[in-house]
Amino acid sequence: MNCLDWPQLIARLSDQARSAPGRAACDALANPEALAQDIDQARVAIAEVSEAAAVLGAGLTLPGLAFEDVG
Repeated sequence: MNCLDWPQLIARLSDQARSAPGRAACDALANPEALAQDIDQARVAIAEVSEAAAVLGAGLTLPGLAFEDVG
């Protein structure tokens, strides 16, 4: 994954997180075991991300993005 600049990608993603739990979730992606282990898991993850992208693309907000971190 280093040849894909994965550590740098994860660092940039983490920098964009809006909360400490979000940063922790992003940082967890540095561990390859946190990623989909097979094609079926990957398809489920893509469907979840696609749904969120469609909501945001329509100008709506996701509930988790509607408030500031209280921690």
